Amino acid sequence: MDMRSIIAASLAAVPLTACPSTWNCNPPEEAFDDAWDTPAGWLRDAGVEPGATPSAEQCETVCRTAYYESRGWQASVIDDCQLSVYDDRYDDASPADRVVGQVVCEGTGIEFYCEGRRPLGHVEAAGVGGDDLGRVLATLAHLEAASVLAFAQLAELLSTHHAPADLVRRCRRAADDERRHAAWLGVLAQQRGATVPRPRAEPAAVDLLSIALHNAVEGCVHEAWAALEAAVAAERAPDAALRRAWARIAADEAAHAQLSWDLHDWLCAQLSADERARVQAARTAALRALPGRAATVAHQAHPALGFPSVDRATALAVDFAGRLAA
Repeated sequence: MDMRSIIAASLAAVPLTACPSTWNCNPPEEAFDDAWDTPAGWLRDAGVEPGATPSAEQCETVCRTAYYESRGWQASVIDDCQLSVYDDRYDDASPADRVVGQVVCEGTGIEFYCEGRRPLGHVEAAGVGGDDLGRVLATLAHLEAASVLAFAQLAELLSTHHAPADLVRRCRRAADDERRHAAWLGVLAQQRGATVPRPRAEPAAVDLLSIALHNAVEGCVHEAWAALEAAVAAERAPDAALRRAWARIAADEAAHAQLSWDLHDWLCAQLSADERARVQAARTAALRALPGRAATVAHQAHPALGFPSVDRATALAVDFAGRLAA
């Protein structure tokens, strides 16, 4: 997969108007507790085999899909999940929209996820002080600094699991790139009186499956989308200093997304068939959620960032997700 070509193809396929939109990285959240009918397509996407007992991870994948489809928000934490499948109504030939079970789950949902790759165990924070744009830039700088931790963490974990030396080197190089991004955006935020919060992460699981699941969502999908957003902002941001910063960030983020997909290939080769199915299900769910996430970001974005209108952002995300899925 050539990420630069995919980004260029999506930008060419979906012409962008001059309509600005906004960005905010302190999303609203809510508690949810509900039951949803489960169609066969959701089960297949989650890797649930006909006649098999769903795992806890598969239940959570279906829960996230159900919550997103009904609410349009993202499930950030799932506290309890139960998935019932009616075996006599579900097989590989079942139409995707046929109801074949029910998922009952509760947890916490947020309106959208912020951009880029977070480390395992990342703790969210938002910029403080300054004007509206300054706080947005400070939050972006915070996320770039969190990406430094993410890639440094990833390099160490890969070394522990004897990954190819080239992948480890590329992770360390990406950490250096993210450090520069954080510095560039941090200066712009500080010029507007905002303070950049320091990133931190809680201890997290470090087995290969956990790394692969995290990389499939944060790297293959979220970081790839962040690279495309940066490319859009580099073309459309009204301020020249922001355009220059986004142009440099876009080139680096495309390389980081490429690293994520290359890492995905290596990680999947180390996993069992069942584990690979779980990774694929997580990536599929993230791709399905991408258009809704893009629309929310576009609706709330600060005009100075140059992001497209809601309709254009959604169309771009649909096209981009389709190319990544292919």
